[in-house]
Amino acid sequence: MKTYFTNEIEKEENGIKLDRKKTDLRKEAFIQEIRNGLGEQIKANPNKIKIKTKPKENIIKKIFKKIIQIF
Repeated sequence: MKTYFTNEIEKEENGIKLDRKKTDLRKEAFIQEIRNGLGEQIKANPNKIKIKTKPKENIIKKIFKKIIQIF
């Protein structure tokens, strides 16, 4: 026979499991929504996407800018 406390603990555990499942479903829906907005080429080849980054600023230029800001 289960006691009141074990019953309450099981309810809380089931509530946590339910929240996790809902979160996973929302995440999958969000990912599908993003994919539906992408172009056909990106959908066909998702691994060939190149992410462009800003080139890093030269260290000498950084130092020079900081010296200019001081004076």
